[in-house]
Amino acid sequence: YTQMLPILDDYGRMQIEQFTSAVLVHYKREIFTSEALTDWIIVNRDEKGEILSIEYDMTSLNQLADQLVYDAESTIYQVQLGHYQAKDDSRYERVLEKISTEQGVVGRVPLETALSFPLLSWLGIQIPVRFKTMTNFSQEILTEVTDYGINDTMVKISVRVTMNQEMVLPFFHEIYPSEYTFPVALRLVKGRVPEVYLGGQTNE
Repeated sequence: YTQMLPILDDYGRMQIEQFTSAVLVHYKREIFTSEALTDWIIVNRDEKGEILSIEYDMTSLNQLADQLVYDAESTIYQVQLGHYQAKDDSRYERVLEKISTEQGVVGRVPLETALSFPLLSWLGIQIPVRFKTMTNFSQEILTEVTDYGINDTMVKISVRVTMNQEMVLPFFHEIYPSEYTFPVALRLVKGRVPEVYLGGQTNE
């Protein structure tokens, strides 16, 4: 059994990260709308039109990121309790409801894969692996400014979500940190910015 654990571990991480990422991306699309893009990124220019500085509406961005974390965490918690009900007939909602009926993400690893022994494939035996996401999410806003083309600047805002995730196997469980980063806004700005603004920044 101990020889199978590395394979089950890799498979388990892939399954739970796909599920968690899908939930986060869903709420990211709902919450971070492009209509507010110009309000999040503030470009200050001098009388000649040259860029003096770039600022961000961090209050609004952090409120939206907190909402993203709250919605995703609540959904995952309801799914794992088996209480989630589809809100519509979309594929995303149907998948969440199906996962909820099993009270969490349950993957089934073929025995021949777990043992690295293809000749066992005729048995059709699968090992059930249950995955859980622990509800201690946190978020931070990342900003990045880079030169783009001859006389343009690309401004990028991302949200980084971190959490602990738990994999539960027969006679074994593991908790490991996981991190997801999603771009939420891109803006092409005419002109060059001072070098102090180039590169990436983390904004708490």
